[in-house]
Amino acid sequence: SSQFPEQLAARKDASAEINHVMRLELLRNNQREDKTYIQLTENENATEQFDMNFDLTKMANAKANLYSLIGNHQLAANVLPLQTTVVPLGVIIKTAGEYTFSMPDGTAGITAELIDYQTNTRTNLLLDNYTVTLPAGTNNSRFALSLQPDKTATSVENIGEAGNESDGEMVRKFIIDGKLYLQKDGVLYDAQGH
Repeated sequence: SSQFPEQLAARKDASAEINHVMRLELLRNNQREDKTYIQLTENENATEQFDMNFDLTKMANAKANLYSLIGNHQLAANVLPLQTTVVPLGVIIKTAGEYTFSMPDGTAGITAELIDYQTNTRTNLLLDNYTVTLPAGTNNSRFALSLQPDKTATSVENIGEAGNESDGEMVRKFIIDGKLYLQKDGVLYDAQGH
């Protein structure tokens, strides 16, 4: 639901507890097919179990579906305690093809790695998207999201194409520990170009 960020904001307590909200998207042909939200919070009532006061059940759509899992519950939004955790992910693919997992808003101060158990790979979604060819069907055991709140990389933004030759290489801006970094060709540079 597109209202989820507003629902989370409305639930924030005046005690200024820490809440890390992340949006994971599934893209096909550079178009968003679906998204799911995961929040890590200091709220003492958040649990790793399904809780209808915090978690939001997934409503299937006509395109591909992406959701987190708690047992048999498919979730559009999953609110968890602020701790290192691995969140199982599920996908329902309507049309076989190449799909990309992305966190376009950054990772809210959390190190977020997409795990693909079939290829035995881990991709840091703050630095890279993960693209994979998927067959049509349901898969609730191939992917997971490893979340570690101890890292301090807080934002990422595509800021434009690099160079005058317009080779299409995107430059990305990162804020890590309050310091500016730029990434081009997969290399991370600090403000002095190192």
